[in-house]
Amino acid sequence: HWEPLPADFPSLQAGEVHIFRASLRRDPAQAARDRALLAPDERARADRFIRAAHAREWSAARAALRSILSQTLRARRRPLPLRLGANAHGKPHLLDELGERLPVRFNLSHSGHWALCALTLDDELGVDVEWSARAEDLGKLARYAFSRDEFARWEACEIGGERAHAFFRIWSRKEAYIKALGLGLSLDLKAFDVSLEAHDARLIQARHEGAPQAMCMRDLSVDAQHAGALVVCRRDPGPIFCWDFSPGPHDH
Repeated sequence: HWEPLPADFPSLQAGEVHIFRASLRRDPAQAARDRALLAPDERARADRFIRAAHAREWSAARAALRSILSQTLRARRRPLPLRLGANAHGKPHLLDELGERLPVRFNLSHSGHWALCALTLDDELGVDVEWSARAEDLGKLARYAFSRDEFARWEACEIGGERAHAFFRIWSRKEAYIKALGLGLSLDLKAFDVSLEAHDARLIQARHEGAPQAMCMRDLSVDAQHAGALVVCRRDPGPIFCWDFSPGPHDH
């Protein structure tokens, strides 16, 4: 359940996860405000998108992330200008004025009508959202991304709606796992197995170096057309708070 933001921005405490859902549907005035929040290199990246709609959605997601991070630091009494670094595989992180990593960990994903931004303290995390209405060849994508065991279990699903739902559950869980580890494209998608059952998100097996010593995986109910997943690199995610950062038209 997505709660409206309180008047005072939520304060991120140790052992908690905060997830913010931001609408990507923007009118021209909102799109202009989004662009104004971006750093120069982000505006340059937005300008490289071929389709204007993709540029607006990417800019809306990045602007929401910047606003959420700024307000989180302010709520933690660290009103610092945002400084972002990245690991060797491009996963971004927050830096203080001396270039040291801050304890706030975050991850961003966007697809379809929504962006999700997940935050916690100290432990790495990954979040993913997938728009299930996209009309791509799911069989082709499954053969590309799923391990042999995942593909066999997915192919055994009843053709139709259940097979499509199972696809996006696997896909979002795998993406969230990769993003939590921060290994990017260097991690083979077929080097680990996740579950496909609803309400049973978990890592079944990892066959790669750098697997986390502890991790937990959860599905996220974004809306009827979007599947989501969260991975946190600790045994228990603790309380998970879901906030509507910028509500938009959606299915309850």
